[in-house]
Parts: sequence; C-alpha cells; structure tokens
Amino acid sequence: MQQIVNLNTQLQSGNTTDAAAAALKDQRDQYVDQLSQLMDIRVIDNGNNQIQVFTNSGVQLVGAEPRRCRSIRKGTVTPNTQWEADPTKSTLGTLTVHFPNGGSLNLIQTNSIRSGTIAGYLELRDKTLVQAQNQLDQFAANMSSLLSDKTTAGTAVSSGASNGFRSRSVRPAERQCNPSHLYGCRQRPASAVAGAGRRSVGAALVQQCHHQIPTIR
Repeated sequence: MQQIVNLNTQLQSGNTTDAAAAALKDQRDQYVDQLSQLMDIRVIDNGNNQIQVFTNSGVQLVGAEPRRCRSIRKGTVTPNTQWEADPTKSTLGTLTVHFPNGGSLNLIQTNSIRSGTIAGYLELRDKTLVQAQNQLDQFAANMSSLLSDKTTAGTAVSSGASNGFRSRSVRPAERQCNPSHLYGCRQRPASAVAGAGRRSVGAALVQQCHHQIPTIR
C-alpha cells in the first residue's frame, strides 16, 4: 500500500514525461495486482493519475496519505487456541489497518476481508481446521473406547465334532512340514526333538519347519 501511495505522489508531481508516467503506472498496477491477490479490493481512478483503493466492504486502504496494515500475533498456536471476535478473549492473532489520524480497524473482526489469499487462510484457520480437529478428537475417543484394556471373561474352546472340530487318526510316523504354507507345520515324534535340550518342544518344531520352507526370491 505504501508503494502505491509513493507512485501516486510521483505521478501527481507532473515532472515526468509520458513514457516515464506510463512506466510508473505499470509499476503501480503491479502493486495493485499483488494487493488484489491478498484481499478483495476496489480501485477508483480520481483523475490526474491518482487512484484510491478500498476493500469491497468499504475500508480505505490507499488514499492521499498512507495507511498501514499490521499483523498482531499472540504466542504459539496450540490445539486449544482459537479466534474470538472479542480481542480480550481471542488467543489467535489478527490483522488491523492503521489510519493517518491515529485510528485503527480490525479487519478480521469486522469481516472486511471476504476473498483472496488472506480470507482463504482465515477460513482454514478458524473453520476448516477446527472442524477437522473436532472430528479427529471424536475418532480418537471412539478408538480409545474400542481398544479399552477392560478384561471380558470368555468361554474355553474344546475339541470334538460337536464343537466344530474334526478329528482323524494320524500315523506315528514322522510328520513333515508343508512347504507350501508358512504355518503348515505338523508335529514330529518326540524322538525327533529329544535333542532340543532345555529348549521347548515348540521351538524345536519351529526350527525344523523353518528348514523346509522354500526361499522366496
């Protein structure tokens, strides 16, 4: 905004050639374009190569004297910080414009910025991310309830056809692992694992099966 005011002043002096004036206008237009990307603005040509810039809500940003925008920050943003219309309650920063007479206006509190990059960030900060955080909190609470460490008594499983198991006689001959299944290991007689020493029979069976599992390349 200050650059636009400076270029207005240079163009108003009348000490520039037509070519120089055109170059200054091009520079001013570039600054106006940059400002329009940040917020919604309205440009008024007053003649004599002078322009004024307002927000679409009517707040004057560029006039005969410079205005200054200031971003006010409030510490580190945490999941508990949120913006409030009342500045004494808000724990998030805001954006104000300061006028030549010493007054100021809170652009966020007065909803003076309605589109552009700044409005998009404000929408994300004050609405979209707040809703997403609430959804995540609810999801985490549901997961915590589902994965509770509360112990629930169960019913022991027994074998037999009446309980859904099918039994068959097995020869006492040595059982081999099924090489096509990782868990297709079937028991070998006790003599085959007698050398396991202090290792458990289960560990010896796992080791025996491991040697017969084909290598996957």
